[in-house]
Amino acid sequence: MTLPPIEPMVELLGPLTHIPTGPQIAPPPQWFNFGERNPDQVDIAELQVTKSLKDVFDDLRYINQAINRLGYKADITDNWNAYVKSEMEFDKLVSFDCDDATLTKRRMLAHGGGMELGAMRPTYCQVPSAQYGASWQDHMVLLVFAKEGTIVLDNIIPWIYRWDDCPYKWVGFASTKYLWRLCGRKWAKREVVDARPEVVEMDIVHPSLKDPVGEELDT
Repeated sequence: MTLPPIEPMVELLGPLTHIPTGPQIAPPPQWFNFGERNPDQVDIAELQVTKSLKDVFDDLRYINQAINRLGYKADITDNWNAYVKSEMEFDKLVSFDCDDATLTKRRMLAHGGGMELGAMRPTYCQVPSAQYGASWQDHMVLLVFAKEGTIVLDNIIPWIYRWDDCPYKWVGFASTKYLWRLCGRKWAKREVVDARPEVVEMDIVHPSLKDPVGEELDT
């Protein structure tokens, strides 16, 4: 079995910042379905940033690697089960999706790593994917908000990295029990509060479909 590369230590991540955010949007339908099965996992308020990355990095690294080391097989019929395996069986091929990997990491970090759910946000982004006959394919990662800044736990890129080192297009993350929030570099370029009042686009079925002003999403 090929293991992921050794994680860089916190100091090697470089200077950290928090990912810029934009207006709130309606969540993907799976968020509500997931919440019905796991009400304790979606009962979150706006961002909670209380932990220093140095205090939690070992747990983040261990759990991120533990899930990423599992034999991976995409399961297109699995909608946000968030349950990769009851017992870690590293020698067996496991069927799970990026959303299952993300939500399982989040659950394990909350239960065993002492992380607040409000500091860990399931986040949609888009990756290039000719495999699906489209230029971009939805992908889920876990954004972790620490005092120093925002980092990413991913199951495609096996190590922890900064949000601004992400090669994907950012879309949005879970903001509250009923809403998600757009995020990414484009929101650092705007005075969102002054130039355009925050609105809730409840007609958006999926965060990746459009931006509230109809512009192409970018990183």
